[in-house]
This record gives sequence, structure tokens and C-alpha cells, in this order.
Amino acid sequence: MNIELCAGYGLVKLTPAFTNAVASMLMSVMTDTATRLDIPIETPVTPAHVRGFSVDQQYREAGGALVLTNNIGMAFQHGYIESVRIPPVYFDLQTTDFPEEYYGTNHMSAEDAVAMAMARASILKIGHSLEDTFARGFWVPVSPSAWSH
Repeated sequence: MNIELCAGYGLVKLTPAFTNAVASMLMSVMTDTATRLDIPIETPVTPAHVRGFSVDQQYREAGGALVLTNNIGMAFQHGYIESVRIPPVYFDLQTTDFPEEYYGTNHMSAEDAVAMAMARASILKIGHSLEDTFARGFWVPVSPSAWSH
């Protein structure tokens, strides 16, 4: 079955071959990322490990998201890993009774500073630069007149 969505508006025709290729690519990327970052999942990631999968339908994009049976998830977009979600995740809560573990202070503790350094080391470990991910420790705003259109 072929599903054509909004032809002419930058979306691709979804075919089983395309979605299977994207799923295979995402499982490979997730296996590589989990290995490099010591994420606690069974590798290699196979279809038996996948609870959910979505594919990006934008033209000239091969991206999407995977959620594993242990609820660890990853999104891949524009040629890089956009996010990795390891439970517990605040945004996945289905309650208004927020646990204390999600509250913080305005000051970084020594443990938080170490965690930030470890996050930066992980960014470098997977082959990205701190500048590309805005992880240098500060952000420099750019005026709209400097944006390319």
C-alpha cells in the first residue's frame, strides 16, 4: 500500500520499502549511540526491541523516532541525533502530582557541574562539536538581519 500525503508540498510518498529503510537506519543509529554513550539497552537494537516508530515525511529527509520496549527513545532529524530520552522524563508524566525529583534550585551543585561536563564529553564522544550543539556554556543571540533567507 502506498500513502501519498500532500503531494507537491514537500512531503514524500510513504511506501513499505521507505519506512522499513528508515526504521533499519534508526535502529543502527540507536545501536551506535547506545554503545558510545553506555546507554543501558540490549544491542544491537532489533525490531523485537521496538515499541513505537514514526518516520519523518519531509522531502529529502530520512529521519524519525524510535521508542524501545523499555521506554528509552531517540529522535533522528537533519542528519543528527535530535534527542535521546531515558526514563523518567518529566514531559512523559501523566499526572499533575509532580514528584520532588523534578524540582531544582537556581544554583548548580558540584554533582550538576560534573553531570554537565559528562554531557559535554558525551556530545564530543558521538562526533559533534560543542559549538554545533550550543553546549559551550553560553549562547550568543544573532539579530534577525543576520539570518539568511
